[in-house]
Amino acid sequence: KLNIPQSTVHKILKVKLHEHAYKIQVVQMLQEEDYHARLDFCQQFKSKIHNSPGFLDELTFSDETTFHISGKVNRHNCRIWGTEKPQEVWQHERDSPKINVWCALRKSRIIGPFFFEEATVNGEHYLAMLQNFFIPELRRLNLSDSTFFQQDGAPCHYASNVRQLLNAVFPDKWIGRHGPIAWPPRLLDLSPLDYFLWGYVKTVVYSSKLQSLDELRARITNAIHKITQQQ
Repeated sequence: KLNIPQSTVHKILKVKLHEHAYKIQVVQMLQEEDYHARLDFCQQFKSKIHNSPGFLDELTFSDETTFHISGKVNRHNCRIWGTEKPQEVWQHERDSPKINVWCALRKSRIIGPFFFEEATVNGEHYLAMLQNFFIPELRRLNLSDSTFFQQDGAPCHYASNVRQLLNAVFPDKWIGRHGPIAWPPRLLDLSPLDYFLWGYVKTVVYSSKLQSLDELRARITNAIHKITQQQ
């Protein structure tokens, strides 16, 4: 042991060497078969892009997320820098009212948002959304024949009646768990809803305190409708 105080070591690292302490990022552990599934998916995806010039124009990503009235901040990922300690407090409301929101995103537009009335979305709720909202919206926009649909492997997406509907409406033109093109598990970094849309919308929605679910719905809708293709 060098018998050097911890504070001295910390000062040397931070002030003299200009180094910073970083937290370990915790992610889901990939299984051995996941690597093969990802490689197969990438090869199929690359082949589609090469052989079908309009594929990326038709590709329609989709996803759900949950919004709470109180908002949620992960304090382990939140830092406020300044010359003195800020008196910043985020009040977390236990059992805060929430809504589940679904959107689809393609090159030319965003379809949605769709708000589920249910606290938990199961296969029947998801099927009803596809039948009563998404598919009619595609028809209204004249996009039924030019859509290559994507969904992840969430349990509600894997229901047999959901897959039957997708096979009927998008024959050989959908991506998902056990779909014509299999969506690999634990693949959040490829969906633009995960790496852009939801984070951006939540930043806008939670810019000031919310008072009701109606206000939350209105903010979500406005934030999504104001997104431009340039973003």
